[in-house]
Amino acid sequence: MNRQFCGVYDALDFLENEWPMHGKHQAQAARACRAALRHPRYADWARNAFIAACPEASFACSDMLGGARPRRPNLHQPTADWDLDR
Repeated sequence: MNRQFCGVYDALDFLENEWPMHGKHQAQAARACRAALRHPRYADWARNAFIAACPEASFACSDMLGGARPRRPNLHQPTADWDLDR
């Protein structure tokens, strides 16, 4: 299965409703996503927490933008698309 996430809300929905096992890293990623929904400046933290949770659920995860991400002046825009391979 190949899944692409276009923002924090999309990732949080997957974490809460489709994630196969709820563990420490999944809970931390969900908390980070909720924080990013309230304060968009936490979007990078949410993305990193989501990526860190993937091995716990045996997912391979890649950041579509790679290591170099352009700065976005509008914090309400998603900072990256996340690509999840299972």
